[in-house]
Amino acid sequence: MSSYTQAQELFLSSSPTTSPLPVSALPTIAFLTLAASFVLTFWFTTLPPKARSIPLEIFSALGASSLAGIGAVALFCTVGVYV
Repeated sequence: MSSYTQAQELFLSSSPTTSPLPVSALPTIAFLTLAASFVLTFWFTTLPPKARSIPLEIFSALGASSLAGIGAVALFCTVGVYV
């Protein structure tokens, strides 16, 4: 039982986790990253077949998916769903 009380005391004495970014910047980050991911996705889907190459497709897909993931997390945090 002493290990539980020690763990509880440690939990109560520790400081809460804080974001490295200011909360006021999250809406801007969400908007910019989601807009950039939509632009990359639009650009990727409208390339003519002759202009496509595997490295270009991989680069644009990785960029769009990374920006969409960051934007989704920032958007969730903006509306109060802290993930």
